[in-house]
Amino acid sequence: MLKYILSLCLFFNTLILANDFEDFEQEYQKKEVKDSFYTYNKAMSKFNYDLYTYFLRPVALSYKSITPSFIRTGVKNAFDTTRSPFRFINHLLSLEFRKAGEEFGRFCVNVIFGFGLLDSASKTPLKSYEADFGTTLGKWGVGSGPHLVLPFLGPYNVRDALALSVNWFMVPEGYIENFWVGVGVNAALKLNELSFEYEKIDDIYQNSVDYYTFIRDAYEQRRQELIK
Repeated sequence: MLKYILSLCLFFNTLILANDFEDFEQEYQKKEVKDSFYTYNKAMSKFNYDLYTYFLRPVALSYKSITPSFIRTGVKNAFDTTRSPFRFINHLLSLEFRKAGEEFGRFCVNVIFGFGLLDSASKTPLKSYEADFGTTLGKWGVGSGPHLVLPFLGPYNVRDALALSVNWFMVPEGYIENFWVGVGVNAALKLNELSFEYEKIDDIYQNSVDYYTFIRDAYEQRRQELIK
């Protein structure tokens, strides 16, 4: 059971990619990616694909079928609100004070007027910008290194993989005393998110000639865009 909970917690980096693929397909330009671990990456990508197809997707669909939409939406908004300080800190570390100010403003609006469960800030001009410690390192001049597919997590590169431990302690679950309880909370939140995003992930897997290459190139280009 712990293995499955950990799988749910860790695999969902694919969700981040899914949110950006529609725009990516329109502006995609072929770019060579350093793939020193190609054989390993291909095998691990297949493992993650099987995990999604035979376990994560069926669980997400079952969850969706028994959970009212308004509850799933509230949980999704709460999940995003808890990540707002995480993005705020990384904008500050990157000296991007305008983005930090907008993120702080969104957090205040959503907490005060939406009680953390409504995306009230979407009705304002304030925008949210993706950020994590991997992008912060990139803005500090740290190179990405070779592409690296991690079990359960999906596509990364060496720099972003090294940033994972810092990312964990920038979210509330990282401070739950019992590690496995924190993992379980994170898994539940991301299972909820997957119930909204599985169709996009299906499209990536089913309509790509080579899903490994597509996901790899999309991930690296997206990360490069975020650190500009």
